[in-house]
Amino acid sequence: MKNNNQPVFQTLLPFVLASASPRRRELLAGLGLDFTIRVVDGAEPAAGANDVPEVYVMHAAKAKAEAVARVISHENAPASVVLGADTVVVLHEPGGPVILGKPANNKEALAMLLHLAGREHSVYTGCCLILPHA
Repeated sequence: MKNNNQPVFQTLLPFVLASASPRRRELLAGLGLDFTIRVVDGAEPAAGANDVPEVYVMHAAKAKAEAVARVISHENAPASVVLGADTVVVLHEPGGPVILGKPANNKEALAMLLHLAGREHSVYTGCCLILPHA
């Protein structure tokens, strides 16, 4: 049983989430982790037409984590553990998989959901954990 006064997990170093995802924030908070959120604009590479989805999400997660780790390093902030993550939806088309971009607003999100309805698709998530140098 969880004691509401004590976190479920404790980190020995500051823990930083390199993602603006509300769901990731919710998942980490649900674990009782004490963390901060840092996002570097432009850190996530755009998906190319020939990108393999499972490779792309790992590359994007790593790019986000590395960008935040660099910022923390340049700020002379305490050594931190940085978690980067990325998720994409992939539509399976006859010509190969199509990585769908993130919707910019609710209207685009609804259009994407309607486009996916009844069609085969997959969701891929990549994670990258960067530990501080010893």
